[in-house]
Amino acid sequence: MFTLAQIFRYPVKGLTPELLTHTVLRKAGGLPFDRGFAFTSGNLPNQPAPGGWVPARTFLQMTVYPGLAAFRANFDDASGILRLTAPDGRDVPFEASDASAAREACALVAGHFE
Repeated sequence: MFTLAQIFRYPVKGLTPELLTHTVLRKAGGLPFDRGFAFTSGNLPNQPAPGGWVPARTFLQMTVYPGLAAFRANFDDASGILRLTAPDGRDVPFEASDASAAREACALVAGHFE
């Protein structure tokens, strides 16, 4: 058995990571909920198959949009709720299945890059 001193995950691809206080790692599995969410840059020509690979350039990334570093994302494993917080302190909690809240989160991010 191994013990890690610290581990970070990126609940939203391209945003700042969050420090986990605990997690369960399984053999041959990834870090739970790591990069479970992403914001598209609009460069997705076709809808991928569920679970299919998508090029990284399809999504917003700090290398292209350094302002993303000021956003915070925290994912609650138990509830399945992601809380996205903008640099100005406004935040949006949402579940992946909540299309209205997802649109609100997209507008929150887009509003900082207009």
